[in-house]
Amino acid sequence: MIGLGVAYLAAFIAMAPLLGMLVPLRAEAIDAEAKEAILSTALFWGAITAAVSNVVAGVLSDRTRSRLGRRRPWMAGGVAGVLAAYAVIATATTGAALTAGVVLFQIGFNALLAALLALFADRVPVTARGRLSAVMGVSYPLGNMVGAALVGG
Repeated sequence: MIGLGVAYLAAFIAMAPLLGMLVPLRAEAIDAEAKEAILSTALFWGAITAAVSNVVAGVLSDRTRSRLGRRRPWMAGGVAGVLAAYAVIATATTGAALTAGVVLFQIGFNALLAALLALFADRVPVTARGRLSAVMGVSYPLGNMVGAALVGG
């Protein structure tokens, strides 16, 4: 349970500063005059991708049969996608490249998130779900706090 809570927190530490701080800063660096249009386009397509990819990844992880189990391949792939997205976003020089990075991030993040949420149902005893739900619930605000400290630093 501790590992699942830490993994969930780490996922949101990866997500919150990227979408809330780094992508807007990158949009401004690409074109300060058009930053709002670049940012809204990237976040719009990212949101559409998130809505679809979370459901698809959840369904596919339920059906995955591998020697690593059902969830681990999706978690590993999600982390790889998030890391690749960070590289794409960091090097983006156009709005289209930034949008592609945000879309890739959402695919990776939601593959990871779907697997983590399924692990909650698969492995956490009913008597411990309240405590772990509390940890999971505080992950987003903590992710924002850690992200602000990292980006601000």
